[in-house]
Amino acid sequence: MQRPSWDEYFMEIAHLVKKRATCLRRQVGAVIVKDKNILATGYNGTPSGIEHCLDRGCLREQLGIPSGERHEICRGLHAEQNAIIQAAKHGTSIQGSTLYCTNQPCSICAKMIINAGVERIIFEDGYPDQFDGSDLEQLSVNDLSGDASPDAVGAMIDALPPTLAHLGIRSAPLDAAMCEAIVARPLVAKLQSLDLSGGMLDDAAAKVLLGAKRQLAKVALNVERNRLGAATAKKLAAAFPNARVGDQRKAGFPELFMRYVAVME
Repeated sequence: MQRPSWDEYFMEIAHLVKKRATCLRRQVGAVIVKDKNILATGYNGTPSGIEHCLDRGCLREQLGIPSGERHEICRGLHAEQNAIIQAAKHGTSIQGSTLYCTNQPCSICAKMIINAGVERIIFEDGYPDQFDGSDLEQLSVNDLSGDASPDAVGAMIDALPPTLAHLGIRSAPLDAAMCEAIVARPLVAKLQSLDLSGGMLDDAAAKVLLGAKRQLAKVALNVERNRLGAATAKKLAAAFPNARVGDQRKAGFPELFMRYVAVME
């Protein structure tokens, strides 16, 4: 029997939590965790004491408002909001925690999550937020799924706003094909920095970076804590004078699950 990873374990709990949701459009569950302990949970629905949408009907449906738009016209709160509120209500600090959510947080929830001190967000499904990302300058994609395809990662980068200056794809299984998909994106050549640290970048993948020396000439690379051989690390340091190569990991890398944390400043 194969035991689930901690990320899988807490995501399964988030799926259980969402079964309490009272939204007619989408059921979402959120779990806030620190040091492998659950601090708070939340699901989407109306405030305490307010008639549920299940019983009263959906105001947004009645007004014909698409998902991801006009968040203020809704009787309910999002799962992430309810989890943060529950923690505050009971005097529980969530500084430095991880939030597991069955769906990608909307732009409003993302800003609340950041200011609440949550350091890591893991989600499964997307959310059609109309936020265009025009003021997004820094994005980190942490703990990329082991089954994420190069095409999917490439499409994700293509969807990012042209204002992005700093991109981090950290703690990720970056093989040669994945690196090719990353460096082929026009946006990547315009970045100020590209952080590929703490993952499974090996010598074969590093050769892709070396082959893209011209495209990445103005990009500050960070490839610390990967699986590069000494000779390859030296070549990268020589090819990219501003690169952070540092020590490479010696121990095995844990199995990775999901997905995403965004920092909007």
